[in-house]
Amino acid sequence: MDTLVFRFRNRVRGRHFGAACMAALMISSASVLVQQAMALPTFPNVVTRTYLLKPSGIVAAANQDCSLCHVPPGPPKLNPYGMDVKGVLAAAHTKDLTPAILHSIDSKDSDGDGASNGAEIAADRLPGDPSSKPGGATAQTIASAPRARSDEDNSLLPILLKLAFPKHAHHPVLVHFPIGLFVMSVIFDLIAIRKNNRSLSLAGYYNLVAAGITASMAVVSGLLAWWFAFGHEALDTDRFLLFHLVLGSVTTLLILGLCLLRSRTADKGAKPSTLYAAVALIAFVLISITGHLGGNLTGVN
Repeated sequence: MDTLVFRFRNRVRGRHFGAACMAALMISSASVLVQQAMALPTFPNVVTRTYLLKPSGIVAAANQDCSLCHVPPGPPKLNPYGMDVKGVLAAAHTKDLTPAILHSIDSKDSDGDGASNGAEIAADRLPGDPSSKPGGATAQTIASAPRARSDEDNSLLPILLKLAFPKHAHHPVLVHFPIGLFVMSVIFDLIAIRKNNRSLSLAGYYNLVAAGITASMAVVSGLLAWWFAFGHEALDTDRFLLFHLVLGSVTTLLILGLCLLRSRTADKGAKPSTLYAAVALIAFVLISITGHLGGNLTGVN
């Protein structure tokens, strides 16, 4: 009898260990996907290579903070030059910016100030700002020029602080984790129901818990990014940002609600209830919409 009990315990522990390994694998895969996602967009690098921008120039500074194509303080609103770039990308049926696409609008005068885009960039002026043109930069344009870097700016501490506390509060990094973990939780549950596999159901549960934790972190970082990167008043004029914030919060509450439903069951590897499945479906739809809106805000979509 003791031998049977011992074997049963080992079998249960083995299932939990296997499910935990699968969840860890999903988290590792998600981290790789995050690194790939953070490589998007690559537009500033393409612009720098195409025009060989001066590191301390006005165009280079605007290129780095995305105001070369976007209206300050940044995405998603496009300035006239950004609209022309978007137009040629759409005409070419691609989202990949190339030097050829950029040069195709060099002869255009996007901001209508009498100078072509190519001439303005060559003169270190902004092709999307009519107040910034060759032969006479306004006070606003001069003020936007980067200041000479001091020794302190090049020291290690300011660089580390900037990396640790960016204006976006690491939100673009964190958001991929709850999306990937929750989607994998739903997939594991569906396969578990199909195969009647308790280990897969446990993997779905562990992924769900991880999704709830990371979703809460994503909401906090999103609120910080809204305050510091977009300006807290941006909700009044940017509906994409408003909907993204609201839907992200609602989705997080639904995921936490699913965690509560699942945790109250004695057997975490049991088949999910009908109520759980219905709430999970709603959360799946909302998290998809939230992610799409986030892509619009960052310029990925």
